[in-house]
Amino acid sequence: MIAEHKPVDDDKVRLKAETSRPLAGIEQTEDEWLLGHMHVGKHSADGGTSWRVAFSRTSRFYKRVTPLADGAQVVAVVLRICDENDPPGQKQIEHLAGWVPSECESEADQWIAFLNEEIAQRLAGVPTTRQPPHRTPA
Repeated sequence: MIAEHKPVDDDKVRLKAETSRPLAGIEQTEDEWLLGHMHVGKHSADGGTSWRVAFSRTSRFYKRVTPLADGAQVVAVVLRICDENDPPGQKQIEHLAGWVPSECESEADQWIAFLNEEIAQRLAGVPTTRQPPHRTPA
């Protein structure tokens, strides 16, 4: 039996923020882009976690601003593999790539825009030719 997958919520983000380091930016190998433990293919329209899946027109990264117990906020980066009912009967599937402090939100926005464009290009059959945005040193 396959466990039911639940969308990313504030509790998941808080746990990740309490138990892991913030994202450091997009890394790459010859075949894929990496953000946290999320993969985006450079040559094919697939990615995800260690379980690679084909992307669909609804696959995308997005951010989720989450308040912490101390009043601070973090910005989570989430990969939505597919929306509810795409294809019909499909459950929404998404994974938490990681988080950054709220003061790094503009960098997260750049990473999200870059990776979403990469997904769109792969779905259109276009191979990668770009370099990712780099994280500003602290």
